Amino acid sequence: MDEIHFWDCEKQPSFEAMACADGELFYAAECAQKAIVSFQVEKDGIGLKGLNLQIIIQYSTGWHKVNSMCLCDSNIYTSHSQGISKVSLESGECMLLVELSNQPCVLTKFGTGILFTNQKRASVWQLSPRGDVRVFAGSDSEEGSVDGLAKNCRLKQPIGICTEFDSVVYICDAQTNSIKIFSKLTECSHFLKGIGALYDAFSVHSKGATYTEIKSADEALSLVRQCKVMLNEITADIRNSTGISGTLNGPQGHVSAKTLYSVEMIEWGLQRLFANLSKFDYKATNLLSCMTLDVENCHSTVHIKQAILSMLEYCRLFGLIMKESIKRTTDWAAYYHTSRRSWYPKPEETVSLSQVPTIAPLPAVEMPQADCDLMLNWASSYGAAVRQRTVGQKTTMAKHGTLPELSTKDSVWHQTSR
Repeated sequence: MDEIHFWDCEKQPSFEAMACADGELFYAAECAQKAIVSFQVEKDGIGLKGLNLQIIIQYSTGWHKVNSMCLCDSNIYTSHSQGISKVSLESGECMLLVELSNQPCVLTKFGTGILFTNQKRASVWQLSPRGDVRVFAGSDSEEGSVDGLAKNCRLKQPIGICTEFDSVVYICDAQTNSIKIFSKLTECSHFLKGIGALYDAFSVHSKGATYTEIKSADEALSLVRQCKVMLNEITADIRNSTGISGTLNGPQGHVSAKTLYSVEMIEWGLQRLFANLSKFDYKATNLLSCMTLDVENCHSTVHIKQAILSMLEYCRLFGLIMKESIKRTTDWAAYYHTSRRSWYPKPEETVSLSQVPTIAPLPAVEMPQADCDLMLNWASSYGAAVRQRTVGQKTTMAKHGTLPELSTKDSVWHQTSR
């Protein structure tokens, strides 16, 4: 408040409380004149410059000091020594709504009414435009630090309060050194229900759970549209309440514009998919196969042979790619039988693999400590382990990845051949 300079005034005003109407217009409680005033603010390159300071109404008898004030529907609500009063900006009429003798409280706008803290009763109260008062959070007979629903939670010393889009309330509790956050479950459940519709459309379920309910084409499109309509409704509500005409990117309490575009693109893609499949009368589509893991597996299959493909090459290889992708993601087996007419005839006398006798492992023997030390020294000097690559591509000793380089030196070869 002291950083606003009024260069046109002979004496710098001092404010007890302040409320912002927009980016330029402010209302404040001026100490020296004991009045509610209005003024405008502009930036002068150094700080904030105050202009057009005007008195709206003088303090009523017994106010002494204004602790807090807020704006709500062309009215200024003030908290003072007598309680909470409402000042009409249109008529200048002042009316005492709540009597709170010498109980400082903080006000904030909430919907069509206001919320105010009550430190003596360790609770937050809601005041309607008609003057009706009820407990919003906490209890007027019990204090504590308990989270939960607004009617079941407990506070100790609420000294500060503010709201965000009339849906989230922040309360500062001094004794518990914490900030309590209250949000509406109705809007939260509505949002989660819309997002859950997108999950249901693609049959997404918990890991390890059995999910047999596969959505049809009409059901999947209906669920995706439900999610899109919900997101568009929230976007419109935020624009109407905040006046934002630009792009919403998350900080305004909503998903980003890219997320909205992604949901619209999913709806458009499903419409094209089902339209193409309807030509073949195919109705066994399982959208769970469109999840990221399966798509990335198909993508890796495409680029396993060639990193960069043209659109023509991609179209030519699409059939083989899908065949190989299905092999990777399904349980399958291939059995090869040599025909008698083939180049390599099948042996006459063969036995099954289960009848082939196994080789018994060598028995464990005790080694002297000197032999163990000798083997350890040889392994540390010449037995460096290097990954063996495929036999058909890189097996020469000139390329790394085959045998250790030490094993190809003449000195080592001569030593081992003696």
